[in-house]
Amino acid sequence: MRLRRDTRRAHKRLDDSFSSLDLASKDDYERFLRAHINGLAVIEGFLERQVPTPAVAALARPRYLPLAVADHAALPGNGLSPPAPDLRSLPEPALTEPNSPEIATGLIYVIAGSRLGARILAPRVNAASTGMPATYLLEESGSGYWKQFLDALEVDFDNARAYHRLKQGALTGFDLFQRAFEGTLSKR
Repeated sequence: MRLRRDTRRAHKRLDDSFSSLDLASKDDYERFLRAHINGLAVIEGFLERQVPTPAVAALARPRYLPLAVADHAALPGNGLSPPAPDLRSLPEPALTEPNSPEIATGLIYVIAGSRLGARILAPRVNAASTGMPATYLLEESGSGYWKQFLDALEVDFDNARAYHRLKQGALTGFDLFQRAFEGTLSKR
């Protein structure tokens, strides 16, 4: 897929960052969840105001932010109050553009594709032996959505301008999560 190839560098950088964490460690897993909460909060906020391209908009998109927030709250010693997303370092100029269905679809590409990585990361949390919650990582409806989403991309992106904006949205999504990850470094 062309979009995967064109965003490979940003995706690998993000994967390498999150792979540096020991998800069986409460502190690292908390960093992981906090970064995801912060990145998802920005993206979900944008997606509440911006409809993606028509074929993607027709799909029922899973919502992952509540799952990440619930897992964070359920971590041993965290109590019931979810963390307030720290969005100060995350606003992105591309997310302020009006009428950006292709950018919205690029952001969804990052979120929807993250479910593939979640399947790899879930065993690293080792929820059964550590007692740490992993609902966010174990959520499975995203697998079916990913397949439908990829089919929808074939319908919606048949010209260079639309594809450029789709790629811009995906790169923005990877960058948002990278900055959300880096923002957790000072909280160690």
